[in-house]
Amino acid sequence: MEFQIFYCPVNDFSFPLRNFLGIHALRSRIIGGVSANIQEFPYIVSFRNIEDNIHFCAGSIISHWNVLSAAHCFIEFENEFDDVRMYSGTSSSFDVSGPTFTIQHIVFHIDYQRPERLDFINLHDIAIIKTNEHIEFNQFQNKINLPTRDIFEGNIGRIVGWGVTTYPHGGLSPFLRQASVDIVDHILCTQIVPMVINETQFCAIPKMAVATGSGDSGGPLVSNDELFGIISFSFQCADGVPDVHTKVYSYLDFIRGHLLD
Repeated sequence: MEFQIFYCPVNDFSFPLRNFLGIHALRSRIIGGVSANIQEFPYIVSFRNIEDNIHFCAGSIISHWNVLSAAHCFIEFENEFDDVRMYSGTSSSFDVSGPTFTIQHIVFHIDYQRPERLDFINLHDIAIIKTNEHIEFNQFQNKINLPTRDIFEGNIGRIVGWGVTTYPHGGLSPFLRQASVDIVDHILCTQIVPMVINETQFCAIPKMAVATGSGDSGGPLVSNDELFGIISFSFQCADGVPDVHTKVYSYLDFIRGHLLD
């Protein structure tokens, strides 16, 4: 299989690995994909700014009080989350009629820090969001299981989020979309991604002309009803280049140490 790296001229990102050597760090968004229903993925949530109700990141419910997402989605808020709302139980990226949650606080991994080197990509990009309100489980909002094993080359996963359907001029999708991805060998990934990929990260490549881009960082990569990855970083524009995900299995002790049921 032949791989090629593409750098996308997109500026709507939040984390600071921006404009290094002309490379733009993207918040991940599913570009392409097919329609999905919230009943298929009842664990996904939308984080929005209350001022404009614009979705900026996704997350996955893992307990009645906790959601797992990417650290870079929230680090800029500096522990002031009054302007953030979490929406669940809806396939829409703008509907406000469903369950709404406020954030009590967020636990960032102790080793996470804003990337300052050109050769590192958002290491330890994981955060546990604790809500003030109890998350009731039903057919529209429910938890996703944590992984019981590591993820390997050849495994097939699914990514889900509110992505654009076209690049570069498409807007945020009003409704949930999904796509199938293949897990890429770690050594191969380190050879084709122009930055260091840590053992706590893994790469996934779309099965079709689908990718992650700006808007859905923090969203899930799932397989067999288990949460294996958190969408963290993307270089490409739906041209079949691997995306980088935080490996949830590597952080089970961190997650369980802060989990509330």
